[in-house]
Amino acid sequence: MSSTRSAVLRSCAGCCRGPFVADSFRSFGSGLIVALLFAGDHCLAEQLSFDDGWLEVQRVDDGLAADQFNVDRSRLVREAARNLYLPQVDLTGSYIRLDDPVAVDFLDFNPLAAVRSSDIGSDIIDLLGGDAAFTTDFTNESLERVSVKALWPVYTGGRIAAAQDIAGAQVDIAQQLLDLRRRTTFGEFTRVYFGAVLATQNLDTLRRAENGLLLHLNNANEMEQQGLISKVERLSVEAAHDRSTVATAKAERALEIAQRTLQEFMHRQSTITPADQLFVNKHVPAVEVFIEVALENSPIVKALDAQRTEASAVLKAEKGRFHPDVFLFADYAVHEDSSIAASLIPDWQVGIGVSFVLVDRLDRGKSVGATRKAQDTIDSLRDEAERELVIVTRVLHGEMLQSLQEHDGLQSSLQLAQENLTLRQEAFSQGLSTSVDVVDAELFLAAIRTQRSAAAYKYVVSLAELLALTGDMRQFGSYRGRGTVAQAQTGATP
Repeated sequence: MSSTRSAVLRSCAGCCRGPFVADSFRSFGSGLIVALLFAGDHCLAEQLSFDDGWLEVQRVDDGLAADQFNVDRSRLVREAARNLYLPQVDLTGSYIRLDDPVAVDFLDFNPLAAVRSSDIGSDIIDLLGGDAAFTTDFTNESLERVSVKALWPVYTGGRIAAAQDIAGAQVDIAQQLLDLRRRTTFGEFTRVYFGAVLATQNLDTLRRAENGLLLHLNNANEMEQQGLISKVERLSVEAAHDRSTVATAKAERALEIAQRTLQEFMHRQSTITPADQLFVNKHVPAVEVFIEVALENSPIVKALDAQRTEASAVLKAEKGRFHPDVFLFADYAVHEDSSIAASLIPDWQVGIGVSFVLVDRLDRGKSVGATRKAQDTIDSLRDEAERELVIVTRVLHGEMLQSLQEHDGLQSSLQLAQENLTLRQEAFSQGLSTSVDVVDAELFLAAIRTQRSAAAYKYVVSLAELLALTGDMRQFGSYRGRGTVAQAQTGATP
């Protein structure tokens, strides 16, 4: 890039020293060099179309990635809830250490208890070994048991179905939040992308105005030397040119900020130059069309509908607490100790059980009432969301039409400004107009071009936000394809 700049400077300097070059070419020399250097800087910037940029934003945006992870998490929770109707199988084990084994004295049981109470019976017991001969350890000091237990819910009062409905509603809510984030990001990207386009056009407009004032200043210097104009007139042109230089420098910084914002928005390390231009359309659909689609596709309304479904499922679960739980159960001993007590217990058992809460510390009736209030809250929020959606749609549509009218209405002013500048320059060269008139004409032309660019930018942003509101962002490319490119550099500076 440094070699390119040096070649440009040497070429321009050599041409300016040539005897065949007119004075008018030398007056454009500095402006031409600046323009070429500016173009050289932007040769390094990557050209990026709006469609390609939007696809890339959807891949790299952290907010969209976070919401997508939330959707994936909700889907996994929903898949997990589908197994709630299946039985639960547990492998359980226990080990218990007793201070003494549990012993059984058979002399305490009839008929030996009656024999023991007689003298003959007592003598017989003594002959057989005494009381110790009739005592047996029923358990060991260590109790061991390992078993497989199964529990299968048969009836839960609808609480399992409610849990599954809640999990499904959570997926719908997560998907709508992702859609809402995508629409919001689309509007933000449109502002950033075409903000860089607007900054480029504004800089181009101010550069052309600065170059025009520089040419006028050179002419004014020559005319002052010839005694055709006063020093005051020449100073007024010089002051206007200086102010234009300051404005151009501000526009350069604004462009740098806009490009850096676009670069950061897309997580890029290099500078990006938008390839698309601002545009306007001659005709746009009526506001009622946008309102109908917005109400039908609103992620906020759909998210509230999903919350309503979730609240209904919660109500079903709360009502289910008034019903009993019916379940099947089974137990199979895999390992047990060698005691007499363990041998008496069957290796397996199956059965059916019922559980019903008689007194609950949480008032079930009031819980049902609270859930109904939650449903009423969601219904009110949904009505409010629809009303606000209609209002926002009308506002955006009105702003879009206003920007379009402003852009089209300035077309005649642009033509007038161009013709007025031409006439003022001709009149000044003949001594029939003052330098102030030329300066005013140049600045008026720059102001009209800037206003038209700003109006086109407002139109594009309003259109993008309106399409994002309706969820029809794909139509943005169709509007851009059918539209008319709105460039600030309409016409050439005389």
